[in-house]
Amino acid sequence: MGSERGQGTIEYLAVVLVVAGVMAAAIGLLAATGLGGKVVDAFHRALCVVTGGACDQAAKVTGPCVLASEQHTDGGHISILMLRSGERDVVLRERRSDGTIALTLIGGDTLGLDFGTGAGGSIRWGKKTWAVGGELRAAVLAGADSGRTWIVRDDAEAARTIDHIQMATAVADFGKQHPVDVPEPRFTFSERSSAMTFNFHAGGRAAISLSAQDAYGERVDHVTGRRTVYIRDSLGGRGKVSYGRVSGTGEGRSEERIGITYDRNGHPVDFMVLSTLDVEGAAGLPRQLARVAGDLKVHGARHIETEQHLDLTDPVNAEIAQAFLATAGDDRLGVRLAAEALRDRLDQGATLDVRSYSTDASAHEVGGQVKVAGVGLGGSVGSEDESSRLVSAVTRQPDGAWAPDASCQPA
Repeated sequence: MGSERGQGTIEYLAVVLVVAGVMAAAIGLLAATGLGGKVVDAFHRALCVVTGGACDQAAKVTGPCVLASEQHTDGGHISILMLRSGERDVVLRERRSDGTIALTLIGGDTLGLDFGTGAGGSIRWGKKTWAVGGELRAAVLAGADSGRTWIVRDDAEAARTIDHIQMATAVADFGKQHPVDVPEPRFTFSERSSAMTFNFHAGGRAAISLSAQDAYGERVDHVTGRRTVYIRDSLGGRGKVSYGRVSGTGEGRSEERIGITYDRNGHPVDFMVLSTLDVEGAAGLPRQLARVAGDLKVHGARHIETEQHLDLTDPVNAEIAQAFLATAGDDRLGVRLAAEALRDRLDQGATLDVRSYSTDASAHEVGGQVKVAGVGLGGSVGSEDESSRLVSAVTRQPDGAWAPDASCQPA
């Protein structure tokens, strides 16, 4: 999708910390697991309906925006020889612009290969990290996540919902039925992913962590009957180097989600691109967003989200999206031309909302790698807390001008 023209959303949210080799390997793993084919097939099934002129439903698929969020993650992994297994549990609370709270519970497992050399350990406590020894490791992983989201009225209802779920789970483990029914979730989703990670540390002198992940997922709204099929790509990196009295740290992360939403009758109504980027100051923004950096109040570390929606009931939009998805994978020129046309259409004809969040994070995690009787053993366990608060939100008007998003303003 690389091109200097347009500076579209699909192109500009790449993290420079992750080298091209890591991305190429991750893409190859996605192809090997068959996820890429599933995504293309699902999108083809959607677009064939559009080109047949069967869609006459509402176009833009949006909901209340997130004003603030709190996320707690528990998890860990264990590796023996070259085999690695891990799991995680996530509780996410999102305060939304309509006054409700979205409560999401996620559970996931990973399985794959972990290989490298060296021995040592590390501790992340709060915002600081300590390490001893030295190691160089890489992992290739396959993952499966599933989640449920409830829309509740306030914190009290969110707490009751979590208590009921935890009690029902605990009682079910003993083969009994919970006396209190857990409310049905508004949304459910499932996701399959492939990932590569790279980690290096040499005591407290240097540490580098890189990751790349591709995923395919489906999300269902059980009230409206709408279903979204999406692909998700994420890249991230963290680094620390110290030499004598000189030291420096850096961190970057981006994610892009591309999806098609169907109505309850199976008609595709929306093509969506949701991108996130963690930046340090306006200098890290793409040119398109740098022009509105003042409106976004981008000063210091910020989490930026851009959301674009393309109306698939529009014949021109449908034709361009179909051309992009129908391009053969080995036709690089065709892929480039089709991606360029879709990117230009998104930049010119799609709705575009941009939000800026201040963020904070802390962790309590320990991990290490040792050898026992010649057998490599390793693992990590811990938790991480992340929070965000909306600072500003802008939207692009039909005439191309930017204005504050009246439907998504800080409380």
